Amino acid sequence: MGLAEHTDPGFIVSLVQDMDGGLQILTHQGKWINVHIPPHAILIQLGDQLEVYLFIYLFSYIRADDHQLVFI
Repeated sequence: MGLAEHTDPGFIVSLVQDMDGGLQILTHQGKWINVHIPPHAILIQLGDQLEVYLFIYLFSYIRADDHQLVFI
């Protein structure tokens, strides 16, 4: 249960996580790791639109991260 692997279509995505957590990010080695966001912190992620913008206008290849949500 949760939300399958995906990237976010927006420009920038902000996330405030509850006490249970559940966010995982895919490493370059293909392993899922848990993300621990400190209390009262906001996680900022790059979205697909920003990835395209950076590539087209700045010739910089920064990828939006693959992530998933799981119920803990």
